Amino acid sequence: MTFKDLLQHKIWSDARLWIALFFVVRLYGITQPPLEVVHNWRQCTVAMVARNFAEVDHNILYPRLDIDGANSGIEGMEFPLFNYLIFITSEIFGYQHWYGRLINLLVSSLCIWYFFLLVRKFWNHQMALYAVVILEASMWFVYMRKMMPDTFSVSLILMGVYYGACYLTNERTWKNVLLYTLLVGAGVLSKISSVSVCVVLLLPFITAGSRQKIIFALCTALWSVLVAWWYFIWVPYLNTNFGTGHFFMGMPLQDGAMQLAQGASTLFAYFYSSTLKYAGFIVFVAGIIMAFYKKEKRILSVLLLTFLFTLLVLAKGGYNALKHDYYLVPFVPTMALLAAYALAQLPQRKWALFLILVIVTEGLLNQLHDFRIKPNEAQMLQLEAILNSQSASNQLIAINSPVVPTPMYFAHRKGWLCANSDLQNNEHVQQLKQQGMHSIVILKNAYDGNCVLPYAIEFENEWVRVYRP
Repeated sequence: MTFKDLLQHKIWSDARLWIALFFVVRLYGITQPPLEVVHNWRQCTVAMVARNFAEVDHNILYPRLDIDGANSGIEGMEFPLFNYLIFITSEIFGYQHWYGRLINLLVSSLCIWYFFLLVRKFWNHQMALYAVVILEASMWFVYMRKMMPDTFSVSLILMGVYYGACYLTNERTWKNVLLYTLLVGAGVLSKISSVSVCVVLLLPFITAGSRQKIIFALCTALWSVLVAWWYFIWVPYLNTNFGTGHFFMGMPLQDGAMQLAQGASTLFAYFYSSTLKYAGFIVFVAGIIMAFYKKEKRILSVLLLTFLFTLLVLAKGGYNALKHDYYLVPFVPTMALLAAYALAQLPQRKWALFLILVIVTEGLLNQLHDFRIKPNEAQMLQLEAILNSQSASNQLIAINSPVVPTPMYFAHRKGWLCANSDLQNNEHVQQLKQQGMHSIVILKNAYDGNCVLPYAIEFENEWVRVYRP
């Protein structure tokens, strides 16, 4: 076989090859602790809840954090299915930081295959293949290997959408409607903001038969009731009776929309710089223009429905959506679809392949930094051993990390996150002591920075100081 024959081999048109290649690339550093450049704080809250399922209480209805001082740490949050899978894995193999990375990568990679099947079902093989490669190189590239529920939840929903679409079109079996109900319900429970992905099923629903519509509507109502109970009844109950409200659960739409309007330039920047990166975004816009020009109603309907629901999710997030690009994770498959549509319209395949190469190269090069851990935070891996040499693991601590729970996770303790100004306030420190605080941990080079306190020093090195007040 010549090199030319190899390049023209049909294997390159198999989506499974590209899914497998991207999967292998993401395995690099998969066992690293959650200390990479972006969102280590969010990953640590996921891991913290999972570890507490293993060490404190197995009950999935009572997720716990370690940052509520002497209290239980029970918090209202998204349904902790992802955390619980980490816990179950740890029950079998013993707890390790990285299980969440691998679970998310496995589920999300499986989703990419279902995404391929879904696009191929309603368009064609070539367009589906382009969409897969573009999605793999998008912001999903790093989020698929993070211990966060974002791509995990969207992946479950997209798989459920595939089965729902099959049921509403030509494969009207109980298996399809059951898998739709279970997968979409689990995905929306895992993160309610991912619900915007479901709206594409309105299109096949409209043309389905009456019996299919009734059964599908009943199944949708079933998972919707479960989601509503969790987010609007159980979460408020947990926060009222136990929690501190650490997890942001949204704001009134009007307030959020006003905040988005004030930060519109920041939000728009996420669309072109974070989702598909610059080259991918340009091709996405070209896809929109081509679809309008050719009056492609189906793909424009998908774009309109998902975009409108994404705007609602963003408005519910308000200022938080301006701080975190992962609010756009559910919309990225639609963007990949439109970009793939644009490439599929090109008269010569070589230009499509060239543009895909540009999109993938830019996407990967702009995300490789996320495979590194922050040097000034890698020292936190030593924190638990340092504290174990000074105190028992059940003794409470305060850390000068006002917002970020990362050091508390690596300390493997419970306690309080405090600003330096609070720890320099003796009255506040005495109140914490009365609640059971044993020691104060000052991180010299992270978060709130170094501060000197007038208490006995139990331990000190170049990056941490431990006080016994």
